[in-house]
Amino acid sequence: MKHRYVVSLLFLCGALSACESAEEPIAKQLEHHGAYVHAASGMAFPTDVGPFQRRNIYPQSAQELDVSYGSVSSIGPILITITVAPAPAQDDACRTEFDNRKREIVAANAAGRWIEEGNLFLAAGGANYGGWMTSVDLLLGRAPVRGYLYVFCARDWLVAYRITGPRGEPAARLIEDFIAAMPAAPLQPAR
Repeated sequence: MKHRYVVSLLFLCGALSACESAEEPIAKQLEHHGAYVHAASGMAFPTDVGPFQRRNIYPQSAQELDVSYGSVSSIGPILITITVAPAPAQDDACRTEFDNRKREIVAANAAGRWIEEGNLFLAAGGANYGGWMTSVDLLLGRAPVRGYLYVFCARDWLVAYRITGPRGEPAARLIEDFIAAMPAAPLQPAR
């Protein structure tokens, strides 16, 4: 089981890389017990969201952050990485970011089978923020998995969810519940 967790984590880090930043990444993992609030965006990251536990907090810069959650259950491990970063200052910045991340998935997994793609909304702080999602069936070694990508623009922040988990309805339901249960999207303006 631990081996599958590491393989899935490598997939998340490789195929679905974090937003690139012009600033040098901060290499050190942040140790924090209890709920963590990203000071720049105001987005909160609790230690537990349903069956998911927060695993790592990685500041990429003063304003960009990656936070990972994981759940191991009878259906298999599910790994979620959330990236919060200032949205690039250009028209259609979030759609461009979504397309760039999707191209990364295709480049790393040419044999992947695309399952669905579409627009959706993230309800947070009394507002609905537009975004896009896609899912793809992949093989990690011999293990069949499904990768998900969600990208939203919340005010002037980009919020991306990169997810790897087992194929099938039980995992899809857990993922939807996780996204719905996460605290509000960023509400503070980017500095």
